[in-house]
Amino acid sequence: MDAEPRMDRVLHGYALDELVASTRFSDVYRVRRAGEGRVERCVLKIHRNPARSACELAAYSRLVRTVGFACSAEPLRGLPDGLLMRDLDGYRPLSQILEANPEGLDDKSAGWIALGALRALATAHSARLEHGNVLADNVMVSPETRSVRLVGWSSAQLGEIDPTGDVWDVASLLSHLLSDRSHDSMRLFRAQLARPRAGGAAECALELADLLDRLCGPRRYEPFQLSGRART
Repeated sequence: MDAEPRMDRVLHGYALDELVASTRFSDVYRVRRAGEGRVERCVLKIHRNPARSACELAAYSRLVRTVGFACSAEPLRGLPDGLLMRDLDGYRPLSQILEANPEGLDDKSAGWIALGALRALATAHSARLEHGNVLADNVMVSPETRSVRLVGWSSAQLGEIDPTGDVWDVASLLSHLLSDRSHDSMRLFRAQLARPRAGGAAECALELADLLDRLCGPRRYEPFQLSGRART
């Protein structure tokens, strides 16, 4: 697909206004209904392999039925080769935050992002849903509030799940979030996070929350200063 789609290009009745993300699995566009001037707060995700669309729709459906969509984007409509979703307005992919902060973040910010990811995973795991691909492009962070949402559920597993891989992914992300100035206790937690444990993401989230309270005090944060456009 074109890097910058033409304004008159239409897919599934929606005019493509902007390509906001492109990976080896999919392209994501900010869209508006064809024939309407205003841009809606929604995005259109088109999978390169249409079979992944059914898997992702099933994952979102499981989330909505059991725990809502507080830990993810809100699906609006399933399509043969993709999904229409409400735009996560103001959120940025963690990959962009890491790119803007190559030396890492302070412990409070790094820990809060990891905590948000673990809590989102704990919610999904309680619905017997394993994400399966917790990479930086699929972790959406609000620079203003540090709220975390997970997207990219096309590799999800439903039913009998093993949450170990999801937690290990967060450990890997935390290793990139921490800086050379990070406290030893944060580095120790990251190392422990990479080891399987019975309590899974929920237990890890409780441990990290306690560590942040002891290490950093009240959870007050300054917004990230990021350049460039938001992506979904």
